[in-house]
Amino acid sequence: VGMINLRAETYARKHKVTLIYGHTHYPLRRHLGKGLFAVNSGDLEDSMTVVEWESGSSPRIVRLKQGKEVQQ
Repeated sequence: VGMINLRAETYARKHKVTLIYGHTHYPLRRHLGKGLFAVNSGDLEDSMTVVEWESGSSPRIVRLKQGKEVQQ
């Protein structure tokens, strides 16, 4: 998982993009500076997490527990 996160961050920095990826079971949100992020959504089934991203705002990880949203 560490190598996946490192490669994703490297890609996002090189191409100057916010990158959202997942299915690693380990949610992570890393600010890369200048409004760019690398966001690992984890996965919906095991870690019960999704990424929410509205235009003009920073992406965030939302943890779903027993039908309730818990924001991170």
